[in-house]
Amino acid sequence: MDRSILEGDPHSVLEAMAIAGFCIGANKGYIYVRAEYPIAVKRLQIAINQAREYGVLRKEYFCY
Repeated sequence: MDRSILEGDPHSVLEAMAIAGFCIGANKGYIYVRAEYPIAVKRLQIAINQAREYGVLRKEYFCY
C-alpha cells in the first residue's frame, strides 16, 4: 500500500483494481488501509462513492 497514492489519487487505485478484476474475472476487490491513515480512508471512501454514482462500480464490488 502506498498511502500517498490513496490520499492523492484514489481513483487510480480503483481504476487499476477494476481493470485487473475484469481481466481475471473477479467480482470483489479488497483494499486494506491501516487505521493510522484516516485521510486515506476518507478519500478512498469518497472515490468509491463517486465511482458508484457514475455507475462504474456496483455496491458488492468493494468490501471495506
